[in-house]
Amino acid sequence: MLKFNLLNSQTIGTYLLSNNNYGVIIHLFDTNKYIISITILSSIDDISSYDLSYGTFKTIEKKIILKDKINDSKIFLLMESNDLQDDLLTDKGLACFDDKPFIYMNNLSSLSDTYKKLDSIANLNYKEIIHKNEVGNINIGEYSDNGEYIEKGRFSDKGRYEINIKSNYKYEYKIDNVIISKGNYSINGNTLIFYDEYLRYNFKAEINKGIITNSNLPGYFINLKYYKTSK
Repeated sequence: MLKFNLLNSQTIGTYLLSNNNYGVIIHLFDTNKYIISITILSSIDDISSYDLSYGTFKTIEKKIILKDKINDSKIFLLMESNDLQDDLLTDKGLACFDDKPFIYMNNLSSLSDTYKKLDSIANLNYKEIIHKNEVGNINIGEYSDNGEYIEKGRFSDKGRYEINIKSNYKYEYKIDNVIISKGNYSINGNTLIFYDEYLRYNFKAEINKGIITNSNLPGYFINLKYYKTSK
């Protein structure tokens, strides 16, 4: 059994996955909440950080189950023993986890304000898709937010979110050229459905006059609009 300390909104475990030009960080709180973020090194002078997922977690024997608050997707992590100070292995996760281990970092910090901020932004911006039967039009090619994401207080004020609609009903979703999600897509009326082959889960977006919007892909909190930028 895991024993949580009595500190208010403090991390009980911080874990780092390092992979070439980026790192993924998981913070677990004593309130059974979590935040996953990614820091991307595009160049020596260009470092950006983005939040990918947040929600609640629970433990079942040697498995930690993270459930995203907005889209209900689940990430499964494995402990070598029933101890949160173990390194974690991915049983089911995002494409950017790349089957690499999360190394335990022994630090204690408060991120309650960050969690509250994510909660506020997501509740304000994301709305459930109103399904319509008319067929949405989507063409093969790259769809981008055109670098419109600007948020003060981050490492960088520029970010590039991309959805690549490929042939054979394949897709890739990237942030600053790092693949976050990939798999197959389908269209049902005005709804674009992304089946993530790593999470084995369906994410959704809305098609509106050839624009992809209202997506609940990881890192969706600001509800970007994706415009076609290439063939």
